[in-house]
Amino acid sequence: MDWARDNFGLSDDNLNAVFTYMPRDSIVVQILSGHKFKLEYSSLGSDSQWNDWLSKDLPKLDGKDSGLVLILAKRPGEVPVPHVQNASSNEWARFMESQTLGEKDRVRREHIKALAALGEPKPAPIVPKEDAADAAVDQLMAAAERSARRRGVRTLPFSLDTFKRVAEGMHTHGSIARAISQADVPVFSADRVEMDGKTAWVYNCRSSHAWDSDLALSVTYFPDCGLTFAIFYGCHLSACDEIFRRLARMQSHEAAHPLLLPGIFAELEYSRHKALVDATIIDVESRIFELNTLQQESEQRRLGGVAAVDADKKNIAKRNAWLNTTYLRNGLISWNTQLAKMARHADDINPDSDRFEAPLLKSREQTPERGTVGMETKIRKRIQSIREEYEDWTRDCTMRVDGMAMTTQWAQGEINVEISYDAKRDSQHMRSIALLTMVFLPGTFLASVFSMSFFDWKEGASVSSYIWIYFVIAIFMTLLVIGLWWYWIVYRPSKIHTWEEVEGEDV
Repeated sequence: MDWARDNFGLSDDNLNAVFTYMPRDSIVVQILSGHKFKLEYSSLGSDSQWNDWLSKDLPKLDGKDSGLVLILAKRPGEVPVPHVQNASSNEWARFMESQTLGEKDRVRREHIKALAALGEPKPAPIVPKEDAADAAVDQLMAAAERSARRRGVRTLPFSLDTFKRVAEGMHTHGSIARAISQADVPVFSADRVEMDGKTAWVYNCRSSHAWDSDLALSVTYFPDCGLTFAIFYGCHLSACDEIFRRLARMQSHEAAHPLLLPGIFAELEYSRHKALVDATIIDVESRIFELNTLQQESEQRRLGGVAAVDADKKNIAKRNAWLNTTYLRNGLISWNTQLAKMARHADDINPDSDRFEAPLLKSREQTPERGTVGMETKIRKRIQSIREEYEDWTRDCTMRVDGMAMTTQWAQGEINVEISYDAKRDSQHMRSIALLTMVFLPGTFLASVFSMSFFDWKEGASVSSYIWIYFVIAIFMTLLVIGLWWYWIVYRPSKIHTWEEVEGEDV
C-alpha cells in the first residue's frame, strides 16, 4: 500500500514529473539555539550560493544545534529580495516597508497618468519592425509567467540539481510529492518514520489550488535533537511577511515545536478563506436581490433583442454565483476535516493526554526543548477556534445557497400566478367575444341577407349607388363596439390594478 515509508526521499520520477523549475531567489529562515534562537534570514538565488549554504550553514543531526530551518520557496513573478546573509528580522521589516512605499508610489504614478490621459489622449506608440519580434517574445514570456503563477506550488525557484541537494539536506520526505499532486484536495498528514537512521515526524500540508495563493508545506522534525526542517512551496510576498511576523513573535523554545509551521499554515489558509467567503457571500447576495426582477427578465426574453441577451448574461452570472458558493462550501468542509486531524494530532503529542506518544516524551526530556510541552494545548485550542469559524462560514454559505433556491422558487411562483391570471383574463375575453358572436352574428347575417334593398332581383337589376352608406355605418358600429369592449374588459381593470398597487406602496 502507498503509506509513508522509512528513509523515503524524493525520487527522480517525482522531481521530473511533479515539479517544474525556474531558478530565482528564495529565502532561508533560521532560528537556532547556536544563535540564541534569534531569527535570521538569507536570500539565496544562484547554485553556488545554495551549495555554500548547504555545506556551511545547514545544521547537522549531531545534537549540537536545535531549532528551526525553513525555506520559503517563492512563486514566479514575485518581487526579488536583495541578497543578504544571516540578516535580522529588522532588515526584513525595512525591506517590506520599502516595498509598501514603492507600491503606493506606483499607484500614485498610475493615477496621475490616468488623469493626464483623460485631459489629452496620447497616441499609441508605433512599434518598429525590428522590435516586433522582441514584442512577440515578451508577450510569450508574459503568458508563460502567468501560467507558471497558476502552477506556483509546483514551480520551484531552484534548478533541478539544486533542489535535489536541498531536498536531501532538508530531509524532505517523498510523500510531499503526492500531496502537491492532489491539487484540488486539501491535505494534512502526520506520520512517524525513520529518516537517516533517526526517528522523525513528517508533516505535509496542501491547500486547494481552486483559488489563488495556494500553498504547500513539508516538515521533518527530529525529536532526538530538536531540529525542524521545513519548506513552504508557492509563497507570495505577503505570505512570506506573515510567516516572518509570526515567527518573530515566538519565544526561543517555541520555534522548535513540530506543529508550529502547520499551525501557521492553518492561519494563512484561514486568512485566504476569509477573503473568499466575504467576496462570495457579497456576490451571491447581489444575485439573490437580482432574482426579484425575474419576471421583467422573462418579459425581456420574450420581446427578444439586446434585452434578451442581457437577461441571459445575468442568468449565467447567477448560475456561476451558485456554483462558486457551493464549491467554496465543499472546500471549507474538506479543509475543516483536515484541521480536525491536526487538532487530534496536537492532542496525541500532548504530554497530558492519554494518547501521548512515549518516544516523543523521552526525546524531549533529553533535549533543551522541554519548554515546548504545553504548546500542544495552545495549538489545539487555536485550531478548534478556527474550526468553529469554518463551521460558521459553512452555515453562511449553506444559508445563501438555500436562500437563492428559495428566492428562485418564489419568483417562479409569482410568475406562475401571473400566468394563471393572464390565462383567466384571456378566457374571460374569449367568452365575451364568443357571446357577442353568438348573439349578434346570426341575426345580423339574416337581416343583412333578407332586408337589404341594394340588389334588384328583376331583369335589369343593378347595385344602388348608396351601398357605401352600409360600409361606413358597419365599420363605425364595429369600431364602437370593439372600443367599448376594450375599455370595459381590458383598460379599466388594468388601471384599477395599477391604482391598488400605488396605494399599497404608499401605505
